[in-house]
Amino acid sequence: MQRLIFIFFLFFSSIQINYAQSLYNFTDVDSLTYRFYNEQKWDSLILFSKQAIENNIDYYYLRMRTGIAYYELKSFRKSAKQFEQALKFNSVDVVASEYLYFSYIFSGQNEKAVLLSNSFPLSLKEKLKLDKFKLIDEVYIEGGPTLGNNPYIERNGPNNNQNIILKEDELTNDVRYFSLGLRHRLTKRISIFHSASTIDIGKTQIFDVYDGQITNDYRIFQRQYYINAGIYLGKGFIITPAYHLINVNYDKLEFSFDNNDKLFLEQINYNPNEHVFSLSLKKDIGNFDVTLNGSYAKLNNNIFTQEGITFTFFPKSNLNYYINLPFVFQQNSMRQNIIIDPMIGIRLNNKIWVEGNYTFGHLNNYVEKNAYIVYNINDNILSRKGLSLLFNINKNIQFSLIYQHLKKENTRLIVEKDKEPKIINTKYFINHTIIGGIKWTL
Repeated sequence: MQRLIFIFFLFFSSIQINYAQSLYNFTDVDSLTYRFYNEQKWDSLILFSKQAIENNIDYYYLRMRTGIAYYELKSFRKSAKQFEQALKFNSVDVVASEYLYFSYIFSGQNEKAVLLSNSFPLSLKEKLKLDKFKLIDEVYIEGGPTLGNNPYIERNGPNNNQNIILKEDELTNDVRYFSLGLRHRLTKRISIFHSASTIDIGKTQIFDVYDGQITNDYRIFQRQYYINAGIYLGKGFIITPAYHLINVNYDKLEFSFDNNDKLFLEQINYNPNEHVFSLSLKKDIGNFDVTLNGSYAKLNNNIFTQEGITFTFFPKSNLNYYINLPFVFQQNSMRQNIIIDPMIGIRLNNKIWVEGNYTFGHLNNYVEKNAYIVYNINDNILSRKGLSLLFNINKNIQFSLIYQHLKKENTRLIVEKDKEPKIINTKYFINHTIIGGIKWTL
């Protein structure tokens, strides 16, 4: 009986194999995919070509037709994979190379596109205007204010609490930001981006003492230089070391006590240099980009480290929709903090994208975008939500407008008779940041 069952099994298996072989042979596959291609039945072409490849039928024109089908459906990451395979059959084919180049560009894989273009023949470079050496590839200019309703904390006259010697509140009034950045292509695998920026911050100190109140307005001036090097390692890996130097300069009042416990207020100048070192490693995996990052920052007389991972998902295999989800673990000697910053981007039409994000976690001394942005102001930032608009004026110029809603919390320093300073939270307030920018691709 077992022998009979085994014979039937072999018989039906051979029928299935012969049927599959009869359905998926080179002649029929080539004829049917060519027909789907001419009729522009892209979904049918993709489905049938997948089945043919699974049955070990694979050749140049099959990959080209499938790649063009994905390309016409604007699934550029998937089309890129097909053109990569097509070039393995014919490495000098300019049609496959051009399709692959634009598949990389339209899916945000610019480093791959640059590396590929270096192998183009002169005729294709001239056609795509890629043959010219440029000292500067891109220019970035951005800037704008931060405004808010930081409240003047209510008081009932002089400090009448006999146990409290001093109360100090420090308010942030306004912030002004400007940055100029340049990108240079050093080699086919290495690009350098660097920027110089200024941040001008208005602050107010309010001291409550026994005999009244003292107010001091002052400004913090920050001069910053940032640089990173994007290095394409191949096979979708990009490593990017970065460094951010921040020079801070301001004069503010500081309190002290003499030997007789008399309180003194003295204006002191501060001019420290703060440093941030950062490193990221990105890998594209199908419709995902995965980025590992870490940073070491010396800010406000403390050391902060961050480790994180970011997942970027392109559901349609293009830039029409994308989801960015960073997870960051921040710590110093006193506390630990987890920050999650989901962002969704949508392409509204051929020229306009809109992005929205909400940040969970405290952003004090937080570093993001591979240390390009550093939150080193001593404001207690509880949450952030934002909306960005990206508008391509033409193929060389992009305009951006960024709005951020920052929820912050005032802190108050209290000194009692034991001379030990204590910090307490007081009131919530909101800051509004508006940044406009232009990216010019030369």
